[in-house]
Amino acid sequence: AEGYTLSIDSNGDLNFHNSGAAAPTVTFGDDNKVGINEANPAVSLDLASNTDAVSLPTGTTAQRPSGTDAYIRKNSTNNALEFYNGTNWVEIITDYFPTGSTILG
Repeated sequence: AEGYTLSIDSNGDLNFHNSGAAAPTVTFGDDNKVGINEANPAVSLDLASNTDAVSLPTGTTAQRPSGTDAYIRKNSTNNALEFYNGTNWVEIITDYFPTGSTILG
């Protein structure tokens, strides 16, 4: 039967297994780390795929989130990859001249 199964390993990690696979598909570590195709996540979110990508949130300049946390996103208004340092939005890379953001570098 296809589907997911749950297990708790000897470390206390909660594991989701896809279709009965031996290696977990998703691991929630007892140290609050999450691994995707990684049974022993080393950082907060550990993605164990060398041939994939992470999809970043994309939105216009007007849709930028507010707060004091660090954020990274793609700005669809100016086609820039940008980072929020807790105070200012900083363009990391862009195909165009910067508009409304601080230039890194």
